[in-house]
Amino acid sequence: MTNFMQCPVCQGSGKIACNSCGGDGKVFWPGVSGKNYPCPDCSGSGKAECFLCKGTGVFYPPVGNKKKK
Repeated sequence: MTNFMQCPVCQGSGKIACNSCGGDGKVFWPGVSGKNYPCPDCSGSGKAECFLCKGTGVFYPPVGNKKKK
């Protein structure tokens, strides 16, 4: 039997805030006319794939390896 649960990192959405833009979807490039531009890492969405569930929203906790007393 496979036990799974909602991902504790992204709360089941499969997405987290982009590390490059902090979730704003925009980055500031001072040398390029001082404007905000769409973040190249998230294409301006402000979201990135969750690192724990790989975008599925589902987490499979490890099984076994319990210490015996």
